[in-house]
Amino acid sequence: FSNGNIQVKHFNSADFEDFEDFDKLLLNQKFKDKKFAIIGDSISTYAGWLPSDVTYYEGDAYATYYPNGDVDDVNKTWWYKMCTYMDIDPSTQLNNCSWSGSQVTGSSTSTTSAFVACSNKRIDDLMIRRYFPDIIICWISCNDWAANVDLGNWQVTDAIPAEGTISQARAAYALMLNKLHIRYPEARIFCCTILDDVRYWPSNNGNGVSTYQWNQNIIEIANAFGCDIIDLHNCGINYSNFARYYSVDSELHPNAAGQTLIAKKIIAELNAKY
Repeated sequence: FSNGNIQVKHFNSADFEDFEDFDKLLLNQKFKDKKFAIIGDSISTYAGWLPSDVTYYEGDAYATYYPNGDVDDVNKTWWYKMCTYMDIDPSTQLNNCSWSGSQVTGSSTSTTSAFVACSNKRIDDLMIRRYFPDIIICWISCNDWAANVDLGNWQVTDAIPAEGTISQARAAYALMLNKLHIRYPEARIFCCTILDDVRYWPSNNGNGVSTYQWNQNIIEIANAFGCDIIDLHNCGINYSNFARYYSVDSELHPNAAGQTLIAKKIIAELNAKY
């Protein structure tokens, strides 16, 4: 509007090859200038793109899994694919705080190592490139499940768990989300469910807890904190097709095709829910 007049830019549908291009344009406009952060484990790593690769970083070095297998270029990771599709510059709009093998449980008060996802260090590292994230994607807790960490009995009606050494998964996840809300009150938080370990059917850990049961705990706690859910457990990778989507050296890490499938799921969920 300008002094009561409306100017409309001419739109020619021939500018777009199909509706998918138009949908992509709308998606790019939605996320234009948005800043992202990731709390992840090995599946989301790539050497050279983590907080300890930033020149002024202080603290213990992040561990990486990728590059590995056919994920031999950063543009084959799910998060880089997300950035490319959504026209986001990963070098200026993404803080990828993913640590291979990391868990949510552990010392929440650490200020030197970001290994623990609920630690002060990991929470602070989400602004390592000196901006506050608008969107935080939490895809973490697979290693707690694989390490047979006790789920614990923390309930969503209980007080926020006290800081310290957190040994139970529910309490640690709740503490992580609470700290994220306090540190980044304007950010939208998306919590992802974990994938199956396709070496076993059913996919149970040593305590007999299935990935499905574990994910129900993530969903319950995320809902209690007002977070959105990205159900990556149902991204399309399953027992009948895992050979197509998992690395040749591991049944736990997606290959390039798997990373693409994950990227598509995350993009669709962000677009639908943000």
